[in-house]
Amino acid sequence: GNYESVAETSKDDMLGQSLMEMSINLKTAADQNKNRNWSMAGIAKIAEIIRASNHNLDELSNQLISYLVKYLNATQGGIFVLNEEKSLDLKGCYAYQKKKFVEKRIEVGQGLVGQSILEKDIVYLTEIPQNYLHITSGLGDANPGALIIVPLKNEDEVVGAMEIASFHKFEKHH
Repeated sequence: GNYESVAETSKDDMLGQSLMEMSINLKTAADQNKNRNWSMAGIAKIAEIIRASNHNLDELSNQLISYLVKYLNATQGGIFVLNEEKSLDLKGCYAYQKKKFVEKRIEVGQGLVGQSILEKDIVYLTEIPQNYLHITSGLGDANPGALIIVPLKNEDEVVGAMEIASFHKFEKHH
């Protein structure tokens, strides 16, 4: 399991070169397996949350976003759901300044969340506009290092969006 050891070989040492290449391939396979296991464990937990809380949209949204923010080692997040008027309501949040968003109506196409729903596509930013979002704590506040907005779909129909902010960049398997 230790793929960090390096043997010194010359260019003429075909066996040594082959062993080094095999070590690199084994490390790549182990990393891919680790990421796949991480993803599958997360998906299993999400399915469990959905089964346990599918009777109440607010409770489900809060439990899902809380779990995802923690699992992704992120900092804050929100789940927005389309209402009958085709605007977005914040249904679940983790470490948001909730009152600020409850009174605010987001229309489809408005802002990054609304644009993500309009385009039915993920928005991923690593350069966040200065006044877009602040992560706050008792000691201060700061801009996140990454922001991802994912449209929530039921088959091909977009029903909402999830926004997660983090101090670190998200990896591809996240």
